[in-house]
Amino acid sequence: MPKDAEGHVLTEDISIIDTWKAMEKLVETGKVKSIGVSNFNIPRLQEIIDNCKIVPAVNQVELHPYLPQEKLLQFCNKHNILLTAFSPLGGPRSPRAMDEPLIHEIAKKLNKSPAQVMLSWAVQRGTAVVPKSANPERIKNNFEIRELPEEDFAAISELGRKKKIRYCLPEKIWPGVSSCFEDDEPNTE
Repeated sequence: MPKDAEGHVLTEDISIIDTWKAMEKLVETGKVKSIGVSNFNIPRLQEIIDNCKIVPAVNQVELHPYLPQEKLLQFCNKHNILLTAFSPLGGPRSPRAMDEPLIHEIAKKLNKSPAQVMLSWAVQRGTAVVPKSANPERIKNNFEIRELPEEDFAAISELGRKKKIRYCLPEKIWPGVSSCFEDDEPNTE
């Protein structure tokens, strides 16, 4: 088990099912309204659905045009789990989704920023978005999204079928953490 500098154990081997059942008890007490997960793939979600009473309300995952996670989105929709996109604008490594020429072409055509186009695409797919910014003007602009024309929506959706790029790699941030990602959504550096 991982330990801190003083040798204290940082984690314990507690199953996801045991953890989820403890969270369900909080819902039963009324102290918590709903519970969700982050970075769960289909098998992990199915394990909760098969063994617990409460289906996760939300699953927050990396999701952007280069990593659309279509199978996960379909699964979550089927089970009424809101898929929430962190990093909906992609990441800082090259190739950056924000620099995608197609995104810039659509943004220019619609008189929107590339970020607004990417957020519009994500919301139009039925996902929630959590864009990060400390800039008040960008935060305001992030709310100015619109429905994309079908041909533009489809073209952006096609990007993820051609390029699968994951920017957030938990196993690089937390050594010893195994990847929980789908085989069809590979880590790409």
